[in-house]
Amino acid sequence: MKFKFSIALLLTASGTGCTNHGISAADTLAVELESPTQTVNPLYAMDTNSQHINELAHATLVAVSPKLVPEPYLAEEFHYEGNNTIAFRLRKGCKFENGQEITSADVEKSLAFFMDPKNESSFAKGILERIKKFERIDDYRFKIITDRPAPSLLTDLELLKILQLEGEVQGARPPFLRGAGPYKMVSFSPSEILLERSGQPCLPQPAIPKVRVKVVRDELSRFLKLKRGELDLVLNDLNFRKVEMILKDPSLPMSAIAVKGVNYAYMGVNQQSGPLRDPRVRRALQLSFDIPALIQSKSRGLAAPSRSMLADMNYFANLNLPLVKRDLVEARRLLDEAGYSNGTNGKPPLTLSLKTSSGGASVENARVLVAQAKEAGINIQHRAFDWGIYFSDVKSGNTELYTLSWTGVTDPHLYFELLHSSQIGRNNRTRYNNPEMDKLIDEGDSVLDPAKRKKSYDRVQEIAARDLPLISLWHPNNVAVFRKEVKGVTVHPMGTWRVILGMRKE
Repeated sequence: MKFKFSIALLLTASGTGCTNHGISAADTLAVELESPTQTVNPLYAMDTNSQHINELAHATLVAVSPKLVPEPYLAEEFHYEGNNTIAFRLRKGCKFENGQEITSADVEKSLAFFMDPKNESSFAKGILERIKKFERIDDYRFKIITDRPAPSLLTDLELLKILQLEGEVQGARPPFLRGAGPYKMVSFSPSEILLERSGQPCLPQPAIPKVRVKVVRDELSRFLKLKRGELDLVLNDLNFRKVEMILKDPSLPMSAIAVKGVNYAYMGVNQQSGPLRDPRVRRALQLSFDIPALIQSKSRGLAAPSRSMLADMNYFANLNLPLVKRDLVEARRLLDEAGYSNGTNGKPPLTLSLKTSSGGASVENARVLVAQAKEAGINIQHRAFDWGIYFSDVKSGNTELYTLSWTGVTDPHLYFELLHSSQIGRNNRTRYNNPEMDKLIDEGDSVLDPAKRKKSYDRVQEIAARDLPLISLWHPNNVAVFRKEVKGVTVHPMGTWRVILGMRKE
């Protein structure tokens, strides 16, 4: 079904839920995004903003719990049958927006739509391609069969949205698709989105009837709009200095809560770029950084230094890996050994380039990292770009160093995406190629037994810490800043917007 809205409808949607002064109405939760999104079509939308919208407008078979394990969502029950088969049973009475009941046939159609080459879905390869067969048993029971054990598939199925596909055309790429979530799309534009409660009978019913998502690019504007009541909620998009101020000032009309998160901030290191081919240079660079000091200064302690891409709360995290401590003496020794200046040896200085997005936090953090590296004798030339240009350079390998975050890191299969040599040109953006790493990742991705997987991935993390295709920086806390009349606020370690379903306004 294609979505066409009359001017009158759009004007009505724009006016609904706000007073003339822009104050969010009692039946509406006004939430912020820091940048526009051109599409929330779940076949293509890989950015965090679009994923958050789709967590409300769509439903999946499973959802990852705060303990980082997949739990039933649209599915009522699932279990493994052997190594290559997962059996599911759907909840009865689940409905699309048009009132049609959701059956196993809709799951099959949705999977086929994601996998159809005409649609060129971003998730068809690498994630869903392991699915080789869909076997319907009846209207509510079905099996998903893979060609080999796929231990991360249950977690990855959070990306498979069950779609209302009546009238949709392959390859059409509409900006959004109808789904089965607890909210439905009323109006969509890059700068503002309106969702309304769908009445989905088999999922938790949100207490707040409407969610209005507004793009607010400027951080000071976010703070002021929260203070005035034009915004009700900001999730992970407010400077930690302002969060600290809010936590310390009970007279303000907003409050904040924070929980440890699983998002992963890192510096990508191009393994094919000149000086960075030398492991001594990569290690010297890492040792020049004082991550705890940066966290305290810029994040006000609302983050944790990372030893790997897996947060310490993750079962698969290798907690025997030490957190790297700054060591300028060793950094200078390694630079001298690699043929570069250590400040006193008369050798040529090491000069590297760092690209980041132009977002305020990215630029601030980069400036600190540049200054810290300078103390070891490393010159880093930092350039910031608008997101589209920057991310295009990252994907094409047109970088030496870059900083980026990966959200919602739960399953260690992400090591395959980021570090396996078969993914060079895709998500392996550092061009890292190590046959030993490939073998260990393949082992970890070929068994269902968590203990056996952990053994392989413990070694994977050790090699990654040695070779440094990625320099681990920190795991930021997930922080919700909200008006005090918003009750029931919780925060998920993955930062999911599904926590909105439990909120209410008084």
